[in-house]
Amino acid sequence: MNQILEASKRISALVADAKQYSQLDRAPFQVANIHELLRSTLVMFADRLTKDGSKDGSNSNHPVITLVKDFDRSLPEIPCYPGDLNQVWTNIIDNAIAAMRDTGGTLTVRTCRDGENMARVEICDTGPGVPEDVREHIFEPFFTTKPFGEGTGLGLDLAFNIVVKKHRGDLRVESVPGDTRFIVLLPLQAPPAAELDLPE
Repeated sequence: MNQILEASKRISALVADAKQYSQLDRAPFQVANIHELLRSTLVMFADRLTKDGSKDGSNSNHPVITLVKDFDRSLPEIPCYPGDLNQVWTNIIDNAIAAMRDTGGTLTVRTCRDGENMARVEICDTGPGVPEDVREHIFEPFFTTKPFGEGTGLGLDLAFNIVVKKHRGDLRVESVPGDTRFIVLLPLQAPPAAELDLPE
């Protein structure tokens, strides 16, 4: 009975995380806790990550990718499209993990304030880095460095459109071997209603 009860609790937690990630039953534009959005996205990658060096999941024959979270809990909730931001985190984290899949490494997700008006999210990996000639095209639609059949080349283009065009923020990449950072800047205040892509 105890095992059934424990399994039921785990299933309930997974369903709750899936609802948080997909933003079911939520308004498309709302004030949201950015750390809860990141957490619910990271749950979706749990089988590919470790935390604090402890192995968890079924990928024990694969190189270890350690997750480090460095969250500034003083950040206020931000006005945003939470479901869309979860797509941004998903695309960037998936690419970071792919960059380290052969060697292992560390995935760091960091938040802080950037100036007075912006929240900053950094998703960093210790992979081989993104060459300069690739960085010039990285946000272009259909551009991919993944093997044929593995990537559509639309993930980072979608992320760019969500962050820059939909949220009036900024998305950039800085990269040297061993330290690649995707930096997302999001306004702490909502833009004027006329600028928002709200449904009719």
